[in-house]
Amino acid sequence: MPMFMLLMTFFIGSSLSGIMLWMNKGFTENFFEIWMTNFFRTWIIVIPIVIVTLPLVTRITKFIAESPKN
Repeated sequence: MPMFMLLMTFFIGSSLSGIMLWMNKGFTENFFEIWMTNFFRTWIIVIPIVIVTLPLVTRITKFIAESPKN
């Protein structure tokens, strides 16, 4: 589970920080440098959020998936 969380936060954080940078600033001369700075800041924030919310999301998903269908 910890490896899953690290990889998911890595890919989501890097994708979103890159996309948001591109949407807000476009491809600037130092795009990659800004992107990496933003990505590491984002990743530091996203990891604890995922650690806290993953159990809740897992329970909600199980509840929805296992609830009887009428």
